[in-house]
Amino acid sequence: MLKSTEINKIIADKLKKLREKHNISRRRLEELTGVYERKIARYEQNASKIPASFLVLFCQGLGISPSILINEIATDKVYSPEQLELLDILKDEDLSGVVNFLKKR
Repeated sequence: MLKSTEINKIIADKLKKLREKHNISRRRLEELTGVYERKIARYEQNASKIPASFLVLFCQGLGISPSILINEIATDKVYSPEQLELLDILKDEDLSGVVNFLKKR
């Protein structure tokens, strides 16, 4: 079982990676969530505890399901960034995206 500190670090890393993957700046995320850019930076750096309310706002801002953030933690399985990318592609049922993903490997 993962420790709470490990879970917090995983979530913080995921927040930053997902934000960057969606090409959204912290400033833009502030506009979308109402959470100050500086606070978002602290969440991403694992310097502040991340409240559940922010996770919901974050997911709404990016237009993604909260399960992307918590699914692997709930199952005690940590996926690589590549596996998460593929899961995200599969969620959209984008076959061309899967083919392109596999070609990169």
